[in-house]
Amino acid sequence: MTNAFTLGDLRITAVSDGMATVPATVYYPGTSAEQWEPHKRWLDHDGNVNFPFACFLIQSGDKNVLIDTGLGSIPLFTFKGGELLTQLASAGVHPKDVDTVFVTHLHVDHCGTCVDRIDADPRPVFPNATYRWDRRRERLLAVGRRRGGEPGNHLPSLQDDRIAQ
Repeated sequence: MTNAFTLGDLRITAVSDGMATVPATVYYPGTSAEQWEPHKRWLDHDGNVNFPFACFLIQSGDKNVLIDTGLGSIPLFTFKGGELLTQLASAGVHPKDVDTVFVTHLHVDHCGTCVDRIDADPRPVFPNATYRWDRRRERLLAVGRRRGGEPGNHLPSLQDDRIAQ
């Protein structure tokens, strides 16, 4: 279910890619169930904290800007993503309609739907979009690669001409 509102000539639609469900005492290490008792309204019936993978579609005229892409369909702990494309479709937007994807930061739960694997080859989920993120995030990604880390398969190739920081 989407939630939309207007701000001037912008239409802003909140969409979700799914939910992270984590025991409160795991997400906040060193806490106990007793300490959570006064705050149980923030927990589900199993004592978990639930965090939605919130994304926003901003529309102005014929332009569609997507802020964050959630986790995607990759399995990760007790997190469940993969709902973004369905939610966008319910708002009348298909992947080819997105002009810009802005990733607020490069954690997988914010950029997991940037790339999909088709026939084992990574391809941008939003094929007509320019992908953007803050230059400081790009530098952190580059430092990780220099230390032997991989940039991950959840981002378009940095050599891809659709990338613009």
